[in-house]
Amino acid sequence: MSDEIKYETPSDHVRLITMNRPETLNSLTPDGNAAMMDYVRQFRDDDDAWVLVVTGAGERSFSTGLDLRAQSQRDSSDVEPPPPPQVPDEGLHAYPSIEVFKPVIAAINGYAFGGGSEMALWADIRIMSENAEMGLLEPKRGLLSISGTTRMSRAIPIGLAMELIITGRRYKAADCYRMGLVSQVVPQEELMNTAIGMADEIVAECSPIATRVAKEHIYRTLHLSTREALQIQSLNSNRLRQLSPHDTQEGPKAFVEKRKPQFEAR
Repeated sequence: MSDEIKYETPSDHVRLITMNRPETLNSLTPDGNAAMMDYVRQFRDDDDAWVLVVTGAGERSFSTGLDLRAQSQRDSSDVEPPPPPQVPDEGLHAYPSIEVFKPVIAAINGYAFGGGSEMALWADIRIMSENAEMGLLEPKRGLLSISGTTRMSRAIPIGLAMELIITGRRYKAADCYRMGLVSQVVPQEELMNTAIGMADEIVAECSPIATRVAKEHIYRTLHLSTREALQIQSLNSNRLRQLSPHDTQEGPKAFVEKRKPQFEAR
C-alpha cells in the first residue's frame, strides 16, 4: 500500500490511521486516497478492531484533501484516465460513503480544509488542537464540496452551518468548539493522548456491539420523525440482544457486582 497512509494498533482493539505527507499538509494523491479507503475497509471488516482514530502527521495539518498537483500531473499524462465514478460511489467523502458502524474519532491537528474537512465530518467525534482550523473553502474556488455541505448541515445548527458553508471562511478551533463542530479543544501536545485515551475508554467501558448498533440506528433514522425513530429503536434494542447476548447480560451483571464489565463483542 501507499506510504502516504500509516495504519497502526496503538492499543487493544484501537486502530490509528495517519495521513503521512506533512510536506504537502497531508494532502493525498489518488493512490493515497485509495490506500485510505482500503484501510478503512480493513478496519470495518476486522472483528478485533473496535474504534478508529484518524489524524495527520506533523503539527501543521490534519489534511487539505486531494493533492491538486498530483491530480493535475495525472490528468495531463498520456495514461488513459479511469472512467468517472458512477453515483452512488464509495468513499470517505463521496455519496453514499463507506458505511462503518464502529466509532470513529478525528484528531484534528491543524488545517482541515477541502477533503480534509470532509474526512473530519465523516468521523463521529472530533477533537481539535488549539492551532487547528477548519472550513469548507470550496465557494471561494467556485466549487461545491463533495460531501461537506450535506454533512455540515447535519453536524451543527442550520444557521451556523449556513454561515460556514456560504462564506467559505476558515474557522479557528475556538470557533469550531463554540459552534459544536468539535467536542474538545486541547493543546497540540495533548491531542493524540486525548484521542487515543477516548478510544481506550470506549473499548474498556462500552460494549462494541452496543456502540455499533447505536451508531447505525442514528444514521439510518436521521430522516425519520421522532415517533418512527423510536419505533425502530425498540426493534434495535431487541436486535442488540440477539447480536450480543453475552455483553447485554454482562453489563447489568457487572453493575450489580460493582466491577468493570468484560465485554467480548458477542
